[in-house]
Amino acid sequence: EEFVRFDSDVGEFRAVTELGRSWAEYFNSQKDYLEQKRAET
Repeated sequence: EEFVRFDSDVGEFRAVTELGRSWAEYFNSQKDYLEQKRAET
């Protein structure tokens, strides 16, 4: 089941379910990782 996904239109992670909210917040706080994902899209 998908909990979180990267939204390339917005450039950050979005929670798909309530369980993914904390993961999305964590991933979005990791600036290096977030920049890497933005560069991949």
